[in-house]
Amino acid sequence: MKAHPAAELFPMMTEAELRQLAEDIKAHGLADPITMLDGMILDGRNRFEACKRAGVDLRYEHPQDIESPTVYVVSKNLHRRHLTVSQRAAIGAEMMPLLRAEAKQRQLAGAAAGGAAKNHPGECLMPKLAQGTMKQDRSVRAISGNAVGIGKTTIQLAANIKRDDPEEFERIKAGVVTLQDARRKVESEPAKGEDPTKMRLVVKDANRRRMEDGLSMVRGACRGLASLNIAGIKDVCSGDDLATWASVANECAKQLRDFARKISNGQNSEIKAG
Repeated sequence: MKAHPAAELFPMMTEAELRQLAEDIKAHGLADPITMLDGMILDGRNRFEACKRAGVDLRYEHPQDIESPTVYVVSKNLHRRHLTVSQRAAIGAEMMPLLRAEAKQRQLAGAAAGGAAKNHPGECLMPKLAQGTMKQDRSVRAISGNAVGIGKTTIQLAANIKRDDPEEFERIKAGVVTLQDARRKVESEPAKGEDPTKMRLVVKDANRRRMEDGLSMVRGACRGLASLNIAGIKDVCSGDDLATWASVANECAKQLRDFARKISNGQNSEIKAG
């Protein structure tokens, strides 16, 4: 049976672990049912496989109130695993594209619902996950960090390593190296025998790509936000949500102005404070 993409955030058990789980289920039965979503296994891939091996009948549940499949899977599995801080950061980094895809689905669902969306507050463009801290910051980094219990800066560091050195990122996930050790390796000076000039050019090119990619994402996000139907959003979202988003937008604008000042050495007269 096919697994939901979010379920693959956590690896399957080893062969020995699966045998042990199958023996336990055969002796005591299946304690927790397999969680299904859209015809796929959202949580319980190991239990599903162990039940087949043990010859035990499968039981399923089909919850209807899962707002974020990604956050659901992490909340169910994080406490089951003995993970290091670095491994949790890696999971947080892998959550980010899944959360973006979910946000896109909510946006499309909200647009398709039109006026009917007023009766479905859960279809607002911003998810209402983890009220409190998430009310202040509902970025994918913040949601990921909150889910795995790690700051969003650390999540972004793991995401950067995943982008720049996928092999080293896999070593983090496996618990072979720590996040900080991986960062030092990725950002280190050239090893003995390597051409320092070539390495500096590689680092310079990588930094340039980060700058261009980051600004491209910002530009795309700004265009997307500018195209939103503000009147429609006001109809379906609460005043608290609107105030939070306005605050986030103002903070982002301030950070962008500060960034522009830094890269222009304060010489651009078109950059206004405020």
